Amino acid sequence: MTKTTQAALLAATILTFSSAAQAQNGFRADIHAGWDHISTHQRTDVGVSGATTREKDDGIVYGGEIGYDHDLGGFTLGAYAGIEGASTKECAEVFTEVETCAKAGRNISLGARIGAKVTPRVLLYAKGGYSNGQVKLDYIDHVTPANSFGLSDETDGYHLGAGVQLDVMSNLYAKLEYVHTDYSDYAIKNGNATITGGVNRDNVVVGVGFRF
Repeated sequence: MTKTTQAALLAATILTFSSAAQAQNGFRADIHAGWDHISTHQRTDVGVSGATTREKDDGIVYGGEIGYDHDLGGFTLGAYAGIEGASTKECAEVFTEVETCAKAGRNISLGARIGAKVTPRVLLYAKGGYSNGQVKLDYIDHVTPANSFGLSDETDGYHLGAGVQLDVMSNLYAKLEYVHTDYSDYAIKNGNATITGGVNRDNVVVGVGFRF
C-alpha cells in the first residue's frame, strides 16, 4: 500500500468519525408547532362580590428551540432554551354580563434533557426545567364598558416532557414531543377589582431542526 493510499484511507477514516461525532455532538436549532391545551383556575373579586371559575381551552402553539447535545455513548446529555407563542384564549362569565378572558402570551423555557439511543438514528429523551410565561387578562363589563380593563403579568414555573427525535439526514432531524408546564399563581389588581389564579398547559408538538 502506497503512502498516498494510506493517507487517503486515514483521511477518509477521520472524516467518517468526524461526521458521526458531528451528528451526535454540538449545537442544534429547531422550529415546532402543535396542540396547546390550557387549564385555568381564577378568582375575581370586585368590591364585596367575588366568583371562582375553572376553564379549559385548546389552541395552537408555535415556537423555536436552540440547544447543545453531548454524546455519552448510548446516551446524550444536553441543555436548551426556547421561546413560544400561542393562540389559546379562554373566557368565563364571572358575574351577570361580566366576563374575564385569559390569553396565553409568550413562553420562555430553559432546561436540560437526557436521551437514550434506541437505534443510531432514533433518540428517546426526557426534558425539564424553568418556564416563564406571560398571561394576558381582560375584564369585560358588557353593562358598563368604562369598567372594562386589560392587564398582563409574567409568572414563573416549571416544565416536564418527553419526546422522540429521528435523524432524517446527517444534520437534519425531526421530533415529536409532549410537554406539561405548571405556572405559579398570579395576582393582578386594578382599582377595586382583583384577579388571582393559576395556569397549567399541555403541549404536543412536531418539529424539524438542524444540527451544526
